[in-house]
This record gives sequence, structure tokens and C-alpha cells, in this order.
Amino acid sequence: MSTTAADTASAVATASANDTALDTATTSVLAPTSSSDAVDANAVTEDEAALYDRQIRLWGLEAQTRMRTSHVLVWGFTGVATEVIKNIVLSGIGTLSILDPDTVRDEDLSAGFFWRQDDVGASRVADAPVDRIRALNPLVKVQGLTDQSILQGSPEEVAAKVKQLGVDVVVACRGTKLELTTLNDALRLSSTKFYATSSFGFGGYIFSDLGASHDFITERVLPPSSSSTQPEKKRIKNRTTFVPLSHSLDMTWAGIEARKIKRLRLAPGLWTVWASWEAQQHGGGGGGELREVAERMMVERGVDPSLVFEAQGVDRQAWFQTYAASTSTRGEFAPTCAVLGGLLAQDVLNALGGREEPITNWLILDAMGSGNATLHTVGSAVSTQAGVAV
Repeated sequence: MSTTAADTASAVATASANDTALDTATTSVLAPTSSSDAVDANAVTEDEAALYDRQIRLWGLEAQTRMRTSHVLVWGFTGVATEVIKNIVLSGIGTLSILDPDTVRDEDLSAGFFWRQDDVGASRVADAPVDRIRALNPLVKVQGLTDQSILQGSPEEVAAKVKQLGVDVVVACRGTKLELTTLNDALRLSSTKFYATSSFGFGGYIFSDLGASHDFITERVLPPSSSSTQPEKKRIKNRTTFVPLSHSLDMTWAGIEARKIKRLRLAPGLWTVWASWEAQQHGGGGGGELREVAERMMVERGVDPSLVFEAQGVDRQAWFQTYAASTSTRGEFAPTCAVLGGLLAQDVLNALGGREEPITNWLILDAMGSGNATLHTVGSAVSTQAGVAV
């Protein structure tokens, strides 16, 4: 995770350097690209090669080409979405669609740096914020959408609409448990990669489903051979099998020895996310109710709650009280959004470029407790095959 954290810090620093561009962006309207303006989808232009020179050196021309021909749809213009958008636009994806039917509120300004005070009351994806995003990288096509019917309908209908738009990745930053699982199942039919994410006070989560089969390349540095003084790099092709969100949420640890479950160190935040979804269905969500729901879910899945809390040095009562307090405040905590959005953006770029091991399949950020981001593989069918040299 150290490389990811470094990349995240770099992206945040880059965004700070672009503050002036955000404030002085000119107004323009996204129009369909005419045939005379279209470029070869498989060719990187000289301007792009110059702009993305560092990235091409880092992960190769093939990966950069995949990214610059990709289409990412972000559902929900939240604080985490803001960070994801900034990073993937700066990195040079092809097209970005932002889907959000709501208007800007005062509290949205806490982590939404693409909006200004004058934008309060206007559409979240109005010309002004969208133009500020375009100013980060004019080579990326950016459009704001308000019609959520794109993601509504039967699974077959949603899959057809997403496929027609040419969307490669959907990043869901809003939605109930039912909405997220239904959308994920539909995207499976169109072979569209899916992420779900949200921050909650000082923490947050990322869920990823990159499909039944996701291939990626990693590089292994080998010691210098007897005939060379330089270390050698070996490219390894790997394949990971993911499961939909609905399958992951059905995971059970019943029958597994307590000592083995303890070694998994299942994060309290993982259960809190699941419990909050359940509580939302009944209009609840207070600290006491969340604790009750979370503990019941653990027991039903064969996990002793003490292995999640006391065994990891976490006061369960204080945990849920802090969670309830942090999620009841207006707005999002910008530092949490910066870290979570940076980690997610890096994984989206890696998934598009077919580089590096992806998040498999839950990442839980706990900035108020351990201060760590932990990975959890949840789902009996999730697996990674041994790599082969390429």
C-alpha cells in the first residue's frame, strides 16, 4: 500500500497546483466530436505523449493508451467522487461522465472543491463545475448528466444502455444496498467494471468487482545475473476472479475456527458499513441500533463480535458512538475524502491499464482508530491465479 499512498500524495499535490486553473476556467459546452476532430482511438498524439511522458515511463504506452480510450461514469458527485474525478482526469482517461440529479448545498463545499459559494442551489453538474474539471486536462471529454434513468430498469436494460454509452467503469458514490447490488448485477451483464464507495466521518470503504476474470501485469525485480550488474525486471501476468456485491454480502464464516477468524482481523468498519445499509432500510442508523445490527450480523455469519472488537483493542461502544456522531454532521471530512478518493482513483487507473494488483475486494479506511486502510477478501469465489511470465 506504500506505493499507492505515494501516488495519492502526488495526485493531491498536483491538484493544489491547479487551483488557479479551477478558478479561471472558461465556460464551454461539451458537444459531440465531429468526424474531422476525431482521433485514432488506438494512437497517442504528440501532445498527449508530451503531457503524459512521466506516466508512460512509469506504466508503459500500452497502459496509457487503454486509459485514454476509456470511459468512466461516476454516479454521485460526493467528496470522494471529487477526489476520484480530479485524479483520473489529470491522469488522462478518455471520457468522464458525472451523473447526479441533485443541487449543490452549503455543506457540499466542505469537500467539493469544484464548487463555489455561487453554485449553491444550482445543479451539481452545471456548466461551472464541469468547466473547472475540464480545465484540469482539456484532452479529457467531460459531461454532466442528471437523468438517472441510465442506471434504472431491468438488468438487461441497464446493461444495454451502459454498453451503448461505451462505459468501461462505473464508480457508485451513492445508493442504497439494494440499488448498489442491483446495479452491480446489471453491469456484470455488460462486462463493466464496478466500484462502490463512501466516506463516513473519519473512515470509509471501497468495494470492487472487476468481473469474473480480470487480468493484470505486475513487475518483479530480480537480482542481477552473473553476466550483468543491473537488476532485471520480470513481467508477470496474473488473473483475479471477483464476485458481485450481493455474493460478497452473503459471505459466512460459520464452521471456521475462532483462531483462524481472529487472524483475518476483520475490520470493525466493514461490519459498520453492512450494518448501516441494513439500518437504512428501516429508517434507523443511531449508534445503539447500529451496534445491535452489526453484532447480530456477525453472529449470523459465524463471527464472535469480540474477535472484531476486543481482540483488536477496539472499544465497541465507543466505536459505534463515534461513527454515529461523525455521520450525523453536515458535509464530508475533506482529508478522509482525499485519502479514500486517491486510493480508489489509483485502483481505477490500474484496472483500466491492466497494471498492478487490484483491491480484492474490500478496502476499509479507519482514520479515527488504527489509522490504516485494510484489505479484506470477502466472497468464497474470489481468487487470484498464480502468475506466468510474459
